[in-house]
Amino acid sequence: LSSAYLHSIFPDMTSTLPHEVQASELPRTQFLFLTPDQIEHVPTSSVALTLNTHSFQEMTRDQIQVYFDLISRVLIPGGTTFNCNRVEKILSYPDTTTEQLQVTRFAEYPFDPFWKDLHYQISTFHSLVQRDACATRIQQAPLEKRGER
Repeated sequence: LSSAYLHSIFPDMTSTLPHEVQASELPRTQFLFLTPDQIEHVPTSSVALTLNTHSFQEMTRDQIQVYFDLISRVLIPGGTTFNCNRVEKILSYPDTTTEQLQVTRFAEYPFDPFWKDLHYQISTFHSLVQRDACATRIQQAPLEKRGER
């Protein structure tokens, strides 16, 4: 759906879908769509902006950590990351017992404490259009990767 939507507002854009990606070389394109199994193909320090909207809230803590590690690896120095997810969500799956329920909380995501907060608050917009509170956080990575000088 994202690809179709982006093509409707940017009709001249170039994009690559997951089935068009070769592991040996990523294509030069304006928008690259990958599956979770393809994220290791993204080169280190190659992305200026990452966006996550309403998907971390559906993941386990371990899955969220994988994506935060990816963001930390691929974001260029001084790059920006945007995150908008529910403040809290109880994950339940078929045949899950009460003891197995897992709660994901935005405030407990593994945000890097060395990154600069540009914006961090409960989303006013979301409070107008849905019942569950959402938080938004925009962070900027340091201009140098840790350990580099």
